[in-house]
Amino acid sequence: MPAGDLGRTLMHEHTTILWPGAEYDYRRPAPHTQLDVLTAQLAKAKAAGITTIVDAAPGDLGRNVEIAREAGARAGVNIIAVTGQYSYYRMPWYDSPAVAKANPTDADGLAGNFVREIEQGIGDSGVKAGLIKVATDSGELSAYEERALRAAARAHRATGVAIITHTQDGLRGLEQTAIFADEGVDLSRVVIGHNDTGDLRYLLEMLDCGVTLGYDRMGYEAFLPERVRMAALLTLLRMGYERQIVLSHDVVGGYANTHVDMSYVSDVVVPRLLKEGIEEPVIDVLLIENPRRILAG
Repeated sequence: MPAGDLGRTLMHEHTTILWPGAEYDYRRPAPHTQLDVLTAQLAKAKAAGITTIVDAAPGDLGRNVEIAREAGARAGVNIIAVTGQYSYYRMPWYDSPAVAKANPTDADGLAGNFVREIEQGIGDSGVKAGLIKVATDSGELSAYEERALRAAARAHRATGVAIITHTQDGLRGLEQTAIFADEGVDLSRVVIGHNDTGDLRYLLEMLDCGVTLGYDRMGYEAFLPERVRMAALLTLLRMGYERQIVLSHDVVGGYANTHVDMSYVSDVVVPRLLKEGIEEPVIDVLLIENPRRILAG
């Protein structure tokens, strides 16, 4: 699609996710109702002015492009799928012969998997990934995580597709940035995700490297009090960093979320920013211009 048609874009959401034990999560609807739950949430986001969402779940986080595609079509919302890797550590089932064959142990092999999903498509769905997603935990960076980061960098260089990340507890964004820089990534096409911290020194150091910060857990009190997140966001905007910030929620649209939904940015965050003196053109930079630049290059 033409980049100009993206409209207001949420850069880090989830349509479906699945992790070990997720079948016991009381919030997770039965498979036959998940499509309806997701469609309703996307429709609410559309009514609030959102045109596009990035579905930030790679294959090992329960990505389901068929459900996402159908729900997006019903709600009239563009869904951008991702390739990449989420897991922080090697799970036992990776060692089975069939899985091991599909999951190379070297960065170049893993990058090849990412490139395949970008250029040829995800399985036989016909859906091509439009972003690369990788993650780190809050502890010391593991060799497994570093492999994924370097694979993402190499797939980015091979395809020109941008990278988004997951961080935990407001940590390891600088390590992610350093590895991407070492691999020759265009840092203006990287979104360091979540940033659950009020530590301005940490945030400014990443911004000054040229990456974009994902303020993509808006309203997510379980990870950081909203007053702290909003105070840091307002400070960075007043310092002139609006061209390096994107907004989102990190919610799972196919679940009954108990904190916020995909309309919270439009219904709550934007009015709060306007009340605090952030002008409408800056809002457009955060929700339209920055996502378009990152996605289209």
